[in-house]
Amino acid sequence: MGLFGLRTEDQDHGYDAHADLVRALRDGDPETAGRVLAEELEATRSRLLTP
Repeated sequence: MGLFGLRTEDQDHGYDAHADLVRALRDGDPETAGRVLAEELEATRSRLLTP
């Protein structure tokens, strides 16, 4: 079921973002890491608020 049943249509919903985050951290790129996290949090927030 996952996080509150969100994103059930895409079982790998966080894979690309996670890979981008790891890459940014490995590269010492805090701006990209912050952007990736903010985008993922906003996508999750938006799905939580959509009836």
